[in-house]
Amino acid sequence: MGWWQIVLLILGSIITGILVGALVTYLVRRFVKKPLMIPLVMAKTGEELEARAIARREAEEAKAIARRKAEEAKTIARREAEEANEAKTIARREAEEANEAKTIARREAEEAKAIAKREAEEAKAIARRESEEAKRTEEVGIEEQLKLPAAALLAEVKNNCRTATEPLTDKLLPFQTDIWDAHQYETNKLPAKLRENLEQVYTDIRLANSIVWVSTEFNRRSRSLDEHYQRLCTSIAERLDRIRPLIEQLGK
Repeated sequence: MGWWQIVLLILGSIITGILVGALVTYLVRRFVKKPLMIPLVMAKTGEELEARAIARREAEEAKAIARRKAEEAKTIARREAEEANEAKTIARREAEEANEAKTIARREAEEAKAIAKREAEEAKAIARRESEEAKRTEEVGIEEQLKLPAAALLAEVKNNCRTATEPLTDKLLPFQTDIWDAHQYETNKLPAKLRENLEQVYTDIRLANSIVWVSTEFNRRSRSLDEHYQRLCTSIAERLDRIRPLIEQLGK
């Protein structure tokens, strides 16, 4: 080994020693003189982590609460919307029922008006018929009238009695008045009781015939007319039952 190699080896050893000494000095100053820094740093780091964990947990809880409140708000809104729709449906149904009631009331009013008009026309027809019959009766001269035949009047009374007791059918039956119309002005020759009963029964017969005429001419029937006709038939049958024995005695 040469001298220069020895010198290099010595220099290398010195430099290595200096570096090792500097490293040891640095380590001693870094860790030996400040022994509490690492625990403090570790403690500080643990608190930060715990604080972060708490903050994250609180944030998640806040998100969960907000999500739950949002869902509750949606449920309430949906329920309120359903209630509003139900209220609209009820209102629409009530409006339809009100319209239907108006329609029924209008139809009933129109029907009542038509019935009133028809009954008024029937009453006018009856009055006109009675007026025509009265006028025709007045035009018959006393000189053209024959003597009242008891047998013919009795036959007319019997026929009218059968008509009055016939059951009501689809067609109303008229009463005969030919004998009475031809000889009623000679009733002053009859007994007072018989004359009064004949005048009353033929008054009812004229009313019944007027109803028959209206039913035939206008082809109209109503419950009120049928009931009136039946009441007249009952009254006519009762009066004719009282009159017939008197006429039979008159013909003897």
